[in-house]
Amino acid sequence: MTQAVVQGLDSAFGDARSIIRKNFGLTIGVTLGFATKDFVKGIVDHFVMPLLNPLFQVLGGDSWDEFVINVGPWSLPVGALVTDVVTYSVLVIALYVFINVFFDSKLISGGGK
Repeated sequence: MTQAVVQGLDSAFGDARSIIRKNFGLTIGVTLGFATKDFVKGIVDHFVMPLLNPLFQVLGGDSWDEFVINVGPWSLPVGALVTDVVTYSVLVIALYVFINVFFDSKLISGGGK
């Protein structure tokens, strides 16, 4: 019975394992991408934006995360937009540096000059 269960699980998950093995680099890349995004967002939210907080206070807001510009009936969350732009910019720079380091050190096949 145990042998049958093992064979059943093997046949059920065998395809998934072979797909993961074939696409291992993609799997690692996506996982690292999500982790890098969360890491950069934490740096921006807890380090960079508090440094920019005095600028938002001069412009009339209480803090960067609550800074809103009212235009007629609309409220534009400028603080949140600036946070997203800074996060995206830091993420692009981090990925650019990361990719160039790996390609220049020939740790990724086909890399190097």
